[in-house]
Parts: sequence; C-alpha cells; structure tokens
Amino acid sequence: MSKCGMAWGAAGKRGGALLMLASLCAAAGCGGTGDEPQLAQTVAQDLQASWRNEWRQITANPNGLFSPAACAAQLSGYEVVAMDKVTARYRMWVYENAAAFMPSWLTLGTQTFVSKPACAALRGLNAGTHDGGPDQLVVLGRKSNNTFAASVWQVAPSPVPLGTPGNPTLVSAWAEIGSTTFASAPAATVANGVLTVVGRKSDNRLYLTRSTLQNGLTFTNTWTTPVLLPALPGAWSVRGNPALAPLIPSMDQYAVVVRALNTTTKQTTLFYLPWVGFAPANWGSLRVGSEGVASDPAVEFTSEDGGFGEFFDWNTVYYRANNNSIYQLTGAGNFDSPPARLLTDTFVEDPAAVGNMSLESHHLVLAKKTANSAFSFIGGNFFP
Repeated sequence: MSKCGMAWGAAGKRGGALLMLASLCAAAGCGGTGDEPQLAQTVAQDLQASWRNEWRQITANPNGLFSPAACAAQLSGYEVVAMDKVTARYRMWVYENAAAFMPSWLTLGTQTFVSKPACAALRGLNAGTHDGGPDQLVVLGRKSNNTFAASVWQVAPSPVPLGTPGNPTLVSAWAEIGSTTFASAPAATVANGVLTVVGRKSDNRLYLTRSTLQNGLTFTNTWTTPVLLPALPGAWSVRGNPALAPLIPSMDQYAVVVRALNTTTKQTTLFYLPWVGFAPANWGSLRVGSEGVASDPAVEFTSEDGGFGEFFDWNTVYYRANNNSIYQLTGAGNFDSPPARLLTDTFVEDPAAVGNMSLESHHLVLAKKTANSAFSFIGGNFFP
C-alpha cells in the first residue's frame, strides 16, 4: 500500500480532514501513470444504503426528451432539465414541497442546443447546506456553433403541500459564456460563491472556467480564461461528457469525473480528478466492477451534520453499466466503496443525480428506461 493509502486508513471518515488528505494526496502524485487503471489508494468501506424499493416515473413530455440534468435550487425540492427531442430546446420540470410537481414541462426560451444540459443552483453550498440566497438556477448547454450558453431561472415560491408549483421565470436570457468551442456538454456546479464549468474540447482534453457570483449569489456572465486540466495517464483518453461536483465547497475544490477509453486496449472505465487549483493533481481510475461502463457518469456532493459541529462530506458517482443497470460508487474525497447496483431495472441513457437535498430522501437519481419513456427516479439515503 502506498503512503497515501496508509494515510487514508489512518484518517478515518471525518469529512474535512479526510477530504483535505485526498486533495493533498492527489497533488503529491499518488495516482498511477501507466496504461493500466490505477485504483484509488483507499481502504474499502461497506456502504450503508437505503434506496426506495422501486423506480418511479415523473411527468412525461409529449415529444420525448434526451438525457436529463438535475439540481436543487430550493430547500424543498429539485429541478430536472432536458432537451426536447423534436425542437432541440431545453425544458424544465419542478418538484416541490411534499409531492407537489409541475403537470407539464416548461420550455426555456427559443434557443436550440446540440448537447444535453447542465444545471446548478446559484445558492450553491454554504457550510454544508443550501441555506441562503434566492431560489435560482443556471442552465447551460452547447449550441450549434459549439460554444456554451447559459441562462438563469427563478423557481416559484413553494406551494402548500400537494399544491401545483408555479412556472419558473426568466432572470437572465440565454448568452454565450465565451468564444471557446467544445465537443461535449458542459458540467457545472456552484460552491463558495463561484460557478465552475468544465467541458471537453475536440482534442479530448478537459478545460475549466469559473465565474465569481456577485455578492456570492448573482450571475454576471464574467468568466476566467479556460484552464487546461491535466491529461489522463498513458493511453487513456477522455470520451463523452464530464461530470462535476464540489469536493470541499468552502475551499473551491471540485471532483471531476469522466468516461475514458484506452486507445491501445480499447478498455473503458471512469477516471476521477480532485481539482485543487493551487497544485497539480493526478487522475485515478475508479473500480467500476466486472459489469464495466456503458454511459457517461453523474456525480453529486452530500454533507451530513454529524453533530458537535462536524460534517461528514462525500461524493457519489452514478453510471450505467454494460448490463444497463445503474450503479453507484461512494466515498469521502475518493470513491472507496465497491460498486452498488440500484435495484435491477435497466436503462438506455446516462443518469443524472442531485444530492444534499432537504427532503426525506437526500439523494436522487434519474434515468430513462426506454427511448420514448418518461424519466424514472429513485430516492434514497446512505452513509459510507
């Protein structure tokens, strides 16, 4: 076991200290550099998971929808955004406050897109919660000219239980976030008053750009020059759409997850990068199990109050395997649990996920069972 592995074993599962160890370990070069996948140097933990006993469908869209994005802009619910199969416009559906949901999908303007969307709550995460700020979310996507564009939407006030939520309203119209062109959908998250976006360019490298929110809450569409992230090791090359979530929200640190192809062996797996910003980081491959990987990943962050002023922080990655079921990998700062299957249902597209919700279920995963079906969701709670 490497020194990093021994550090993990000694550290235990307390959030802040362990996450910092993960970041420093990556910066120090604990990952491998060869063509074979390098597993995270951590001590495996049993995942104590409690998912609902079935996947359930949300409201259908008459035209059908492609792969969704999900985020939580309000304390009492979540939003789902997806691209209409006929119009290529984005549409939104909202769940709020004890089983209240929109009866139909709202079209988010006339702009058309060529990728699945990303969305992020502008309130972000503060001290492990979604508290503070307006109930707004930013939606991003790739246009036909391959630039990313963004718009901001305000979620209607929460209705009484079982009431129908009002439609979200436009705050900031669709606008390009820069002239850089990409070959993937965007991945986006907000933490510590900063909106961070990652995309893959045609060279199959990932680039990261950031926009500081005015007063920590208001979108200004002012962006940093895109930063080239480290290359994958050996013959591994990024494929598909990246996923992004906070790693340590108060320190502007992020978990980047990608699907990767080994151009020599043709093997496919998932890789993880703890982007620290102040020091180079190395990629590490995730142990996806014998069922392999058949989709792009989704990743979310959750922080649980453990009492006595301490929070337990962890990330969870979700992906569709070659048997078409959805699996999860969960860990604090790294993904050290064995792959866990979310029931035996099968799906045809990438999953979406949102964590840290203030609902009975703190985690939510969405995916589509057939090409023309509505999205199905499952909620659950777990503790690694």
